[in-house]
Amino acid sequence: MNECVWVPDPATPPAPDPGGERKPDAIRITATEAGILQSFLATYPWQGTKSRQFRQIGNAVPPLLAAQILTPHRGIRARQSGFGLTA
Repeated sequence: MNECVWVPDPATPPAPDPGGERKPDAIRITATEAGILQSFLATYPWQGTKSRQFRQIGNAVPPLLAAQILTPHRGIRARQSGFGLTA
């Protein structure tokens, strides 16, 4: 559930691999790291077991997305500088 495999950019030529085609290694990320990828602060208080925390992150609306959707409806103009991330 919390494994990620980094897939290389197709526009970037692959590095030579003398052993043939090699799949990238999977890495595990924490709930905090997953939250940061979704634009939550690193200090956001996820609750419960690891599975419940990942479910919360997956079901949440990312803060930056919510801000981009809501700012026009609030009659204000969104500024990129107003959406900074702090980790």
